[in-house]
Amino acid sequence: GPHLYDRPLDSGLAFLKLAEGSLDGIILRMTTHREWDLVAPAAVVTEAGGLITDEHGRAVSFDERGIYFRYLIASNGYLHEALLAIVRDVERRDPPSLG
Repeated sequence: GPHLYDRPLDSGLAFLKLAEGSLDGIILRMTTHREWDLVAPAAVVTEAGGLITDEHGRAVSFDERGIYFRYLIASNGYLHEALLAIVRDVERRDPPSLG
C-alpha cells in the first residue's frame, strides 16, 4: 500500500523530491505560504510532468489574487485523485470557519 510521510518537511524540498520521483505526491496546507514561495517549485514539478491543483482539483494560478485555496495538491499524476480524496475527508471532519 501507499506510504504516507507524515513528518514535517520543508515545502521546497518536498516539491524537489516530487519532481525527482522520491515522493509520489504532496498535500500542502496553506498557512504562511505566499505565491512567490510556491511558483518556482510548482514550475519545476510541472516541467517534470507533475500535476498541481487546489483542493477541488482546479488548476492553480499564481497571480495577483495571492493564495486563494486552502490546500495545494501536487503529484506525479497517478495518485492525484487519491490525494484529493484525503483532503475531502479532512475537510469533512474540519470544515473551514466562516469568520
